[in-house]
Amino acid sequence: LEETLSKMWSRWDTDGSGDISKDEMLAPKTGLLAFVLKARGLEEESSAKFPDARNKEAFFAFWDQDGSGELERDEVVRA
Repeated sequence: LEETLSKMWSRWDTDGSGDISKDEMLAPKTGLLAFVLKARGLEEESSAKFPDARNKEAFFAFWDQDGSGELERDEVVRA
């Protein structure tokens, strides 16, 4: 998982800050949310088994445990 995460991280962390911002997570087609939904075989409009994926703010808040507005690696792995 760590090797795969390292490869994918740069795809999601487009500004290279080391964290994934809300905008980076929610970016259509390239963001972390799009990746997760595709991996789960879900449409972006679906809400199956996750916090309501149609409510992107709530979905991001679910992952952003510390409320920093950015996702650290441990938050992504937890989710």
